Amino acid sequence: MNIEEQEEATGGYKWESGYEKTWEAIQEDESGSLVTAVTDLHNQAKRRNYLLDQRPRNSKLGMMRYVFVVIDMSRSMNDLDLKPSRISKVSRLVEGFCEQFFDQNPISQLGLVGACDKRADILVGLTTNLGELQAQLGKLSGSDCKGEFSLENSLDVAGNVLKTMPQHASREVLLVVGSLSTCDPGDIEQRFDWCSENRLKCSVIGLAASVHCFHTLATRCEGQYHVILDEHHLKHALFLFVAPPPAAAVASGGGASSLVKMGFPEYREDLSQGVVCSCHADNPAYKCVSKGYACPQCAGCYCSVPIECKVCGLNLVSAPHLARSYHHLFPLQLFKDVLLEGDCNCCACLVLLKSSSTGYQCMECSGIFCLDCDIFVHDTIHTCPTCFSRTLNS
Repeated sequence: MNIEEQEEATGGYKWESGYEKTWEAIQEDESGSLVTAVTDLHNQAKRRNYLLDQRPRNSKLGMMRYVFVVIDMSRSMNDLDLKPSRISKVSRLVEGFCEQFFDQNPISQLGLVGACDKRADILVGLTTNLGELQAQLGKLSGSDCKGEFSLENSLDVAGNVLKTMPQHASREVLLVVGSLSTCDPGDIEQRFDWCSENRLKCSVIGLAASVHCFHTLATRCEGQYHVILDEHHLKHALFLFVAPPPAAAVASGGGASSLVKMGFPEYREDLSQGVVCSCHADNPAYKCVSKGYACPQCAGCYCSVPIECKVCGLNLVSAPHLARSYHHLFPLQLFKDVLLEGDCNCCACLVLLKSSSTGYQCMECSGIFCLDCDIFVHDTIHTCPTCFSRTLNS
């Protein structure tokens, strides 16, 4: 829930409302114990991650994404309200975000932009190399932040790269900003219009307070704007962007689907003479390799996939990568909360679910699952195991 939705729900700012007696939400059960009530509250919190992100069943998500994460490195990031400092906490959380991003979006690309001293620079270009991103973020953790933040220059640097990406893919900019101001060389309103024309989805996570220009950017560019409360809220806000946004209609072809040419490289171990892989060709210290993935179109060698061939431009992927991205096209429907009328076993882990407790029912096969299996099915395997087993048996 963003800041605007919170204001509408509460009728004003948080500090303008009265005291909230949160302890009254915990009630004793029939035996006088608080354990059951606390467990129920914990279970509700665990489900909130994907229940808040509920989408219509026919809403398909983008399989290919090109995302730039812009990190504010101005002097405001030296503040200690997030321990040990804002920049250290943000760097560590973005590392975890990158890992989850590639797990859920194996054929997408991610890049980093640093903004300080009224300018912005690309720290890591769009890549599928998780190690390169984590190494750069490790360097940022101990860096000294200085100068002022520039929103226009950040959008300009990231947007000039993203606007060249294919139209069938999602172009996104995620800004993590601690500054309450922006120092821009031109009219920031024109930059917002430029981002919208180039179909850039711009979202902002603010570390301090709500800023009007950040909210305007997210509104015009169909993004989200979050202002965090603490480090746990920051992690939650970051991980909201792991799942891809709904696939928008392609501007040039309306709602028509577009075909994307991809290559499935062969892993070869018989490169007896040794070659320099194309992904490290610019590194003079890198040694020749005797094995790697060969592009089926130009025979270029690469250490890992997925990657875009630097010689012929072909997208190189493996079959498991496409299989892991398939669930974005057909998201699994949320399970329905049901009150059990008798004892039964979870269809996945076979744990005993007692009568009058809450179970989670698949709308297709009517199978009942426990809370942990419900979360595991929707967050990890994205397929109902009972429906899948019935398909195999038939």
